[in-house]
Formats: sequence, C-alpha cells, structure tokens
Amino acid sequence: MSQNVQSRLIAMVTAPAFLFFLLALAIMGWCLLPGQLFALDSPLALNKDVAGYFWGTSDGASGAFAATYNSAPIAFILSLFEYVMPAWAVEKCWLVLLLWLCGFGASRLPYLHGIGRYFAGVFYVVNPVVYLRFVSGGWGVLAVYAVTPFLVSEFVKLIEKPRQRYAVTVALLLTIIGLLQIHGVPLAFILLICIFVGRLLISRQQIKKSLAMLVLCGVLFLCINLFWITRFSEAGGGAPANMPIEEMNYFAVSTALEALSLRGFWCSQPYIDISDLIPFGWILFVPLFGLSIFGAFSMVKSDRARWLGIGFVAVAVVSGLLAIGPKVDVISGFIRFLWENVSVYRAFRDSFKFVGLLALAYAFLGAFGLQSLFKILHSIFDSETSRRWSLRIIGAFALILPIFYTLPLFGLWGQMPSTNYPADWSKVRAMIDEDKSDFNVLVLPWHMYLEFPWLQNRSKRLANPASNFFSQPTLTGDNLEIEGSSSNSSNPVSAYVEAVLKQGNEVRDMGKLIAPLNTRYIVLFKAADVNAYDYLATQKDIERVFDGPTIALYRNSYPTSRAYMVNAVTRIKDLADSKRVYSTKKPLDYLFVLDPTQKQDIPPTLTQQKSNDLPQVQIESPTNYRVENKEGGYIVFTLPQRSIRNGWEFNGKPPVAMNLGMSPTFAVDAGSGTIKFSRFYSRELLMYSIAAIGLIACAVIYRRGR
Repeated sequence: MSQNVQSRLIAMVTAPAFLFFLLALAIMGWCLLPGQLFALDSPLALNKDVAGYFWGTSDGASGAFAATYNSAPIAFILSLFEYVMPAWAVEKCWLVLLLWLCGFGASRLPYLHGIGRYFAGVFYVVNPVVYLRFVSGGWGVLAVYAVTPFLVSEFVKLIEKPRQRYAVTVALLLTIIGLLQIHGVPLAFILLICIFVGRLLISRQQIKKSLAMLVLCGVLFLCINLFWITRFSEAGGGAPANMPIEEMNYFAVSTALEALSLRGFWCSQPYIDISDLIPFGWILFVPLFGLSIFGAFSMVKSDRARWLGIGFVAVAVVSGLLAIGPKVDVISGFIRFLWENVSVYRAFRDSFKFVGLLALAYAFLGAFGLQSLFKILHSIFDSETSRRWSLRIIGAFALILPIFYTLPLFGLWGQMPSTNYPADWSKVRAMIDEDKSDFNVLVLPWHMYLEFPWLQNRSKRLANPASNFFSQPTLTGDNLEIEGSSSNSSNPVSAYVEAVLKQGNEVRDMGKLIAPLNTRYIVLFKAADVNAYDYLATQKDIERVFDGPTIALYRNSYPTSRAYMVNAVTRIKDLADSKRVYSTKKPLDYLFVLDPTQKQDIPPTLTQQKSNDLPQVQIESPTNYRVENKEGGYIVFTLPQRSIRNGWEFNGKPPVAMNLGMSPTFAVDAGSGTIKFSRFYSRELLMYSIAAIGLIACAVIYRRGR
C-alpha cells in the first residue's frame, strides 16, 4: 500500500464523521437487533396522523400530544423508507442518525479544533441527557438536541460574517427544530438570545452589520412556519392551560445537584443510573465540570472567542436556573410566577428539558478548555516524546471519562431489548381491518400510560400505542392521571368517554351509550386495571368476538354511523348528567345539547318524523363528506377523538349546535349535501402558499449568496 493511500485511509478512519458513526453504532449495541424498541414515550415521538396534520383537521395544536404535533412531515418522510425496509429498521436507522448528528454536530462547533472537536462530540452524545431521553422514548426532544449544534454553528457565522446564505440556513434549521418538537423553538430562542447578547456586550458596533440578516432570517422563518404558528396561536393555552401547579412539582428534576450533573430526570427511577454500576459514580462528573469551568475562563480571556464564551456562560446559567428552579427556594417563587402567568412556560413542566442546553454548554466550554490545557502543556514539556505521550494520555482520559460516566447508555444496558407486538394484537387488527365501513375504535383500559406485562423492558410502562398500531381512528385515554391533579384533557370526546365509563357497572347496554361516538369496536388490552372492565361481558349490545392472552375484542351491535339524523332536542347540564343518554331508548334520535343556562337558541326541526335508516355518507376526502339523507332535521356529524371541531360546514352553513359538546350538528333538508372542512380552503391553502413562497425565497437567496 502506497504512503499516499495509507495516509488517506488513516484520515478517513480518524475523521469525526466516521468515528461518530461508529460511536452511534456502539451506543445502539444490542438495540440494533431485529424488532421494535418500546420505551415510555416512544409511541408519541412522532405524529403519525399525517393526513390530519396536512389537511388541518387534527386538534393536535391544542391536544395532549401538541409537543410532537409538528413532526408529521418527519413521520411521512420516514414512512417512505418503509416501502424498502421493515418499520423497525427505519426506526433504528433514525435513532442511529440522531446519535450521529449529536456527535458530528458538536464536533463542528466554532473555535474548536483537534482534540477539542473530538471531546465536544463525545461528551455531547455520551452523557446522561442523551441516555435518559433515549431510554425513556423522548426521541423528539433527542432530535431537537441533535440539530441544535448545527444551529449554533450557522448562527455564529451569521453574526461574524453577515451573509444571506447564513440567514437562510439559520431559518431552515429553526424550521427543522420546530417540526421535530415544538419545545425546541423556545429552547433555540433562549440559546440564540444568550449568544446574541454575548456579541452585543463585546462587539456592539459590529452587531449592527448583522441586524439586516437577522431580520431576513426572522421573515423567512415566519413565512415558512406561519401555518403551524397560526394553529398553535388559535389553540390558546391548549393542554398547558389545564395544567395545575401540582404538575410543576411532579415533573421537576429530582434534585438541583443531580440536574447540574445532567441527571435528575423526573422519571429516571426505573432506569439504571451510573451509581448503580459504579459506587459514587457521580464523582466522575467533577473533572468534566472542572474542565467546563476552565474552558469558560479560557474563552473569556481570548480576544477572538470572548463574546461566544460569555454567551455560552449565559446559556449555562439561564438553562441551569430554569432546570433547578422548582427545587430551589430562592427562585421557586419566580418559577411559580412564570407557571401561573405564562402558559407557554407550562409546556416545560418537565424542567429537565432545559438540561439539554446545559449539556451543550458543558460540551462546548469543556472542549475549549481541553484545547487551552493542551496549549499550556505543550509549552511546559521540553522533550517531544514526553510532550506527545502526556498529551495522548490526557486526551484519552478526557475522551473516556464521559463514557464511564454514562455507561448505561451503551446498548441501554439491556433495559430495552428489541421485541414485537404480541401475535394476538395482529389478529385483532386483521379482524378489524376486514370491516371496511367508517368507524372509531374505543381502546381500554382508559389510560394514557399502561403497564404491559408482555414487554421485555426493565420498565414495562408505555404510552398507549393503539393510535400507531391500528388502521382506524382510536379513542384512547389522554389524561396523565397525576395524583392530586384532575384530568388536564380538554378533549370533549375524552370527557364523554370518561362520563360513560363511570356508569359501566350500572348499565347493561353500553353499546348505545358509545354509539354517538361512532364506536363499532372496543379493544381491551389485558394490562393495568383490566379487571375493572369485566362489565363488558355482561352488556346486551356488546359481543366479545376475540379473546387472546394479551388482548380482547368486542363488537358493538347497536347501529353506528359517521353521521345520523335526529329530530328532537334535549338539554343536559353537563356530561355528568349523561345518564339521560342511557335512559333514552334510542340515543341516536336526539340532539343532546350541553346548555346549563338553557339559553342556547336551537332552530326547530324540519320534520317531526324520522325513519330508522341512517344517512349514506361517502368520504370524498378528509375535508369532504357527501351525505344522502331521506328526510330533513338535524344531522349529527361524529368526528374522531383528535379532530378539530370548528370550521365544519354543511352546504356552506355552520353548525347549529354540538351534540354532547363534541359533534357538529347541522339543520338540513331532505336530499344530498356536503359536510366540508371549509377552513382548509379559506385559510390553510393560503398558509401553505406562503410557506411555499418562503421556501422558494430561501432557495433563491441561498443560491445567490453562494
């Protein structure tokens, strides 16, 4: 082998891109084996409701799963790869990519070179933040964490060399972060503001040159993302609006000291900690922290890098205070003020999210500190041999230290082996898929998180995976059920289901109670408090059609339909009064209006007679339903659980009421008509057009900038 080829081979093997790919594979370890990975929040990591997101019919911006609502485009792109490889392989390629991005992105941070690049990459990918997000299924947060170093690098270029192409790349990276998880946008703004302030304090005159490019960046970002920004703005507080103060304490980091050492995740108890493997393992963090402190002082002393050093010290201080705030008496009052007055802050009830920024600051400052230490040592040693071996030993120690501090990350220490859904789950899905009609599936037990005995994980707690597993729309629990906290679900379908389930032991024909939900089937997982649903076997209008080791399937024999006609109105005070639905012999004959004041004006029905025939509903698109009805009256349009309720019209007319507070109801004449989600055509298309213009502008500006 020639010397030239040999040198090229060595350069390729030692290149950060290749080394961090190998490190990502080492971290995955046994997790790379065939089969799916199930973690606490993994079913919620991506929004698989691509159609609902694109058409704007999903209530995701205001629902319990708003955090990952924007990830639908990412889920769509990944789903394309499932045509050429198994879904579990796509999932694991995605995780390998995220881990690689963590290391490679951190190695490219500004002002780093040599050993500093390798240390930043290793420390940023091998630390408790990555481990805890990985093992708990917080893959959306992990994805934001992985992209953030690239954002820093491009933003620093924009500040130092204001050019249009950097404005474009920053806007696009912010867009990617916003799509991966909505929490990432406020975190990115905190990071960029701290860096900007550092520049402003040191080079106020030079910052003026960047203002025009910053404005351009902001305009491009706003144009591309206006469609989802509008959705979240209209949602108001969304799920955070219903969060009581108890949730702030429940989701806070365990202790301030553990958070500052990048641990202390609120639900880390089920997972292996370094202290379980190495007694007093937390001490391993002390030299890493010391290196970061040394790096901070070194950057502040550097004429060129001082401004960025100040910015990252600010990032560390701000993120550290926000992370430990609920646990520190001195600032807990301010944190409580934020909780009670700033609804956006409640989205960060899991204060460990701020620890991700702290990890970035540690990695960057520590890497700069290691570079500075190498310069000092290089000048101390007179002998070339002594200098070379001393630097190698210190460099190896610095790179190995994060690995020992985060040993449980590698292969997740066997805590989350690859597995698959039970065989009887697949049988139930096949049975439901044989029914080609339009219906919803009620999934019980009614919990957002359940303990599944069939899981081989160390922790068997898992977010309900039904919406990802079944082909049809599912009705699942979306209440966190925190002790001392009432339900924070604002979904009207969830409220009705909870009211119905409370009557379970008192009724014998529950089928008609769930008929207004268009529920044709009930899936019962044999998990959690499954015995509490024994009353299903005694219902007259619900038949058990399958009973397996881990799942059972029931069919509702009461008629259901996406839309049905009623010709009588009855008012109920609230859903606690839903027994009146049960006492009605035929609940699909009535419009149940939640009207405690009895003041809502409902137009009279157009006919006093009603046939037993359900109207014919033809799905033309997710926003258009063609309805054929034989008589006039009220037509109740049932929607899936996570659908938006506003914006639906019948032949251009808005609803006259909401049946049971959840189903748009229209006054109609006999004949045919179209129920349309008119907001898509009046607003969403306009927003998408603006986004397309923004993307085209980015392409043109970037090309001209080069």
